[in-house]
Amino acid sequence: MYNVLWIDDQWDTLDGFIEKAATVYNLSITPYRTSKAGIEAIRSDLDKWDAVILDAKGLDESENEATDVIGLRKAKDFLLSLSKPIPYFIYTGQTDYLSSDFFKSAFGDFYSKYDGYNKIL
Repeated sequence: MYNVLWIDDQWDTLDGFIEKAATVYNLSITPYRTSKAGIEAIRSDLDKWDAVILDAKGLDESENEATDVIGLRKAKDFLLSLSKPIPYFIYTGQTDYLSSDFFKSAFGDFYSKYDGYNKIL
């Protein structure tokens, strides 16, 4: 089983994603609502994680803030700084990001959250 860390402020709204990923794809997905919590989990046990899913627009440090790309930037920069590379994938449900060359040039390749999740579900 592969261990995947998932940073997404609305992970619990995608019913069945974690369960189906486990049964069909042999993925154990552990969700975190904020980038800060996800980064702390990686720091505490770097060798545990095989991959990371990042929400493009989410929470950075607390659940009391507005969603933004700040958390994505911090998480991506943190992952790129690690001595042990961990592959990461950016998902977004933001329709304005899907057609944005600026977003792609700033953050790299990304996937449509709903297309990707629907394929698994």
